[in-house]
Amino acid sequence: MRKLITAMAIVAIASFAQADITVNLKTTFGIYSGAGYDVILNEGETALYQLINAGANGVADAPSAAGGGQFGDDSLIGTVSVTASNDGANDYTGYAFLSGTTIEGSGISGANVFARLYVDSTASAGSLYYDAQIAAIPNVNLAGSPPPTPTAYDFGGAAGLDTATFSTVIPEPATIGLMGIAAAGLFTARRKVRA
Repeated sequence: MRKLITAMAIVAIASFAQADITVNLKTTFGIYSGAGYDVILNEGETALYQLINAGANGVADAPSAAGGGQFGDDSLIGTVSVTASNDGANDYTGYAFLSGTTIEGSGISGANVFARLYVDSTASAGSLYYDAQIAAIPNVNLAGSPPPTPTAYDFGGAAGLDTATFSTVIPEPATIGLMGIAAAGLFTARRKVRA
């Protein structure tokens, strides 16, 4: 009986050790605003790409206002930034072009991932963002030999640039509550001064 329990424990540990992912995040050309191939970045502006694990529910939850954090059961795997050059419309950096960056995550089982693009480097309240489609990324063993080949995750469409349907980051409920308390405090202080 002891041998059987030991064997089962070893199998479970080995399975868990292989629950990693490695993803090559890229765009075909880039992302445009959907209004006649308009660039989304001006010279010197930076966009932020995040690779996010959609969690057990497999759904992209809306971001919070605090530094581009995730709501629900989503978790951040990795980030990469893109800065537009002075010739961004011709070299596609104005479209947040990403030639390919490998992002790896450890201890991620059954990863349904998606990429989120913020049209600024802070991902704060009021930032515009765009979510790509969710993709199932196979589990690998990052410590294996030879190292695993990254799964290609392509933001761009085969015909060229993607049309981005952007949403806006909204403040989380706690932030709205604090702003309400602050407004009530200011109103009360003003009434006391007049009295």
